[in-house]
Amino acid sequence: MSLKVENLDVSVGTKCLLSGINMECPSGSFIGVIGANGAGKSTLLNVMAGLNAPNSGSVNIDSKNIFEYSASELSILRAVLPQHSDLSFPLNAIEVVRLALSLSAMNVSQQQELLTDCMSRFNVLHLANQNYLTLSGGERQRVQLARVTAQLFSNQHRQKHQYLLLDEPISALDLYQQYQTLDALKLLAKEGIGIIAVLHDLNLASLYCDHLVVLKHGYISAQGSPKQVINESSLKSAFNIDVWLQAHPDTQAPFITPRISQ
Repeated sequence: MSLKVENLDVSVGTKCLLSGINMECPSGSFIGVIGANGAGKSTLLNVMAGLNAPNSGSVNIDSKNIFEYSASELSILRAVLPQHSDLSFPLNAIEVVRLALSLSAMNVSQQQELLTDCMSRFNVLHLANQNYLTLSGGERQRVQLARVTAQLFSNQHRQKHQYLLLDEPISALDLYQQYQTLDALKLLAKEGIGIIAVLHDLNLASLYCDHLVVLKHGYISAQGSPKQVINESSLKSAFNIDVWLQAHPDTQAPFITPRISQ
C-alpha cells in the first residue's frame, strides 16, 4: 500500500509547473524531494496533500484518489507541514500541538500521553508551557512537527498506512536539531509512516532518505536510491554545480563537496 502519483500535470495559465510526474511512497519509506529553487517541489507536495488539484493525472492513497476521501478521512491518512505555518494566537506550545486532536475521541489521559510522546520525539516537551509566539523559529518548527505527528496518531483506530508530507522541515534548525529531527522522522518511518520531505541539504538527504526524487523545471530528472541519484551528472543537470563525491564513513552513502572555481 502506498501514496502514488501517476502522470501528474499542473499548470497555471500557460505556465507548466509540473509535467508527467510519476512517483510512489510506500508505507515506512522516507523519500526526499530535492531540486533547485522554482523546480516545483512545493507545488508537488501541495498536490500530493490534496491542497491543490492537478490539471491531469492523479494522487492515490491505497489505490483511491485523494479527492474521493472526505476531509476527516484524509486527515487520518496524511498530515501536512507547509513551508510556512503562521499562528498569531498566544497559545502555549502544548496547546498548539493539541490543535491536532480537535476531532479525536481520546480521553484526557490518552491525549496527554500522546502529546507527551509527540513533543518528546521532536525535543520540545520542555517548551510545553511556553508561549508559542515567544519561541525561536526552530523551536516553532519542531512544535509544528509534533503537531502534525499527533494528527496521525490521534485516531484510536490508527490506519496502517499513513503519510507525512513535509516542506522544508529542517530549514530553521541548527545543526544538532537537524540531525535530531531527521532521526525522529527516520524512526517514524520505521514505525510504518511514509514520509515525503522537501529537503535542501543534499548531504542530509543522502544520509537519511531511502529514495530521492530530483525535480528540474517541473519534471523528474532522476529518482532512485541516494547512490543512484547523487552523482556528478545529475547534480550538474539539476543544480548547475560541480561536485566531488565521497562515501560517508558510517553509511557509505554519497557525500557531496562542492568544487570551488579558481
